[in-house]
Amino acid sequence: MKTKLFLFAFILLAGSGQAQFMNDINGRPMFESGYIDTEGSPYFNDNWTGGFVVSPKGKRYEYKKLKYDTYKDELEYEHAGALFRLSSEISGFELADGQGTVFRNGFPAVDRQTKNSFYEVLYDGTTPFLKRIRTIIQQEKPYNAATTTKRFTTDETFYLLRNGSLVRVKKDKKSILAQLEDQRPLLEKFIKDEDLNLSKIEDIERLLEQYDSQKAGK
Repeated sequence: MKTKLFLFAFILLAGSGQAQFMNDINGRPMFESGYIDTEGSPYFNDNWTGGFVVSPKGKRYEYKKLKYDTYKDELEYEHAGALFRLSSEISGFELADGQGTVFRNGFPAVDRQTKNSFYEVLYDGTTPFLKRIRTIIQQEKPYNAATTTKRFTTDETFYLLRNGSLVRVKKDKKSILAQLEDQRPLLEKFIKDEDLNLSKIEDIERLLEQYDSQKAGK
């Protein structure tokens, strides 16, 4: 019934941005009841937020209600009262969360990830800096308990895109500079002069911007 209502709404919206988007990409209807038996949340943001979705053709379309499910690695959206999911049908999305948070796929496969896996793009220069958010469900059965508790747990992994491959890095000076050896003396000076702390994402971004600038000969 929801699918029929959605198709009717789609016809009424012909010519609008969202109608054009549905011609490019078809979201999968959501029929599951959610994660009612699991503690915690798998969502990047628990509340719906607006934003933009990017099709494989590079077109941007605005949506009023988006949520990123980090457990299933899929983007959810609400349209005409129905819920839908997107994953490999899109190349990325941007959340209007006050930070302009951008996620994108299409990167080389590494670790458990495939080319369809989404990464948060922290720095989008010549040397991209990415964060992979991985959420799993842990099951625990306390001593003498009759039931098992399920809980979402999330970890973050950071990567630099170097020479066509994703390289895992830590948020520290040793790990980051190990991947930027060709400009290390100049970067060491820049870190000292600017008093950078490479445990902070914003300072890593500044360092990578400087690195890309030096590489370009500016």
